[in-house]
Amino acid sequence: MVRELVLAILLFVLISSCNQDDNIIPDGYTGTLTALRDGKELTNPIKISDNRVNPSDSMILALTASFYDSAQVLIESLAITSIKPIFEQQSLNMGYFACRCTYVRFTTVIDGHIPGDRYEIDTTIANNFIRITNYNSAKAEIEGIFNISLILTRDSNEPGNPPQTIEFTDGKFTSKVQREWFE
Repeated sequence: MVRELVLAILLFVLISSCNQDDNIIPDGYTGTLTALRDGKELTNPIKISDNRVNPSDSMILALTASFYDSAQVLIESLAITSIKPIFEQQSLNMGYFACRCTYVRFTTVIDGHIPGDRYEIDTTIANNFIRITNYNSAKAEIEGIFNISLILTRDSNEPGNPPQTIEFTDGKFTSKVQREWFE
């Protein structure tokens, strides 16, 4: 009886240790994004970084979510750039860093490093926004919400037809940040 119990415990430990960790968090990622992506629940690690060109510029943040397949190969990347550290709703635009506006870019990735399809904000949709809703100074952590509607702007011509639109709704994020950004 004791022998069977010991064997059962060893078998359980062996099987448990062989499971692949589907929640591997890449270096530098200190938060989580949750949303409905085209109606399906999604949870993914994120990082919030300082997006200033010059340290003397006003603070601007970037939220990055990198999506991996089951083999941990990068397959998609979402970037929301030039987020101001304010608690007001910020419209999302189609643009580039030089415009100093908050903008989004979503890209598929081929073979883990080659840019594939590119999506940008669908400007015909009025509900594209991001908003920092809370800063917890004890944890040095921010929380926020977002909605993003994207439209295909460049097809990589890889096999298969990419979706013409991608939508992130009911988006929420939480991330550690540097205290000096909000204090």
